[in-house]
Amino acid sequence: MITRAEERAKRKKAVDFACESVRRNGGVIDGRAEALFARYADGELSHPELDAEISKLAADHTASPTVPAVGASIQEVIATRLEAIRQAHASNLIEGLDMGAEALAGMLQRASEPISNEEFARREESLWLARHKVKTTLAA
Repeated sequence: MITRAEERAKRKKAVDFACESVRRNGGVIDGRAEALFARYADGELSHPELDAEISKLAADHTASPTVPAVGASIQEVIATRLEAIRQAHASNLIEGLDMGAEALAGMLQRASEPISNEEFARREESLWLARHKVKTTLAA
């Protein structure tokens, strides 16, 4: 049987690994994400709860209309999008869901294109559907 201390140590190790991976890929862990990761490592949050909270942070970072908000440069939109991807990647690593360095690098490269977040999401969804041979039909 695993003890509470062993579970905390296991979670801390997973968090440290995930955060280091994000940093190696040029990311910076947002202070709010660090606080969530600490709560997860301490056992205050379950995996699903952590994932939900990180998803909320990612949505905050990526929410933008087709045209960036007045005053936000496309460089700011891109930087925010890249950071959101790195944060989500860290959360996935904690949960043992590693997309692989090559896939992450490809996504980060595509995320660097000067397009809206809406267009980026549309393109990523299309790539995922094609990669997994999922066919969609649209009602006319």
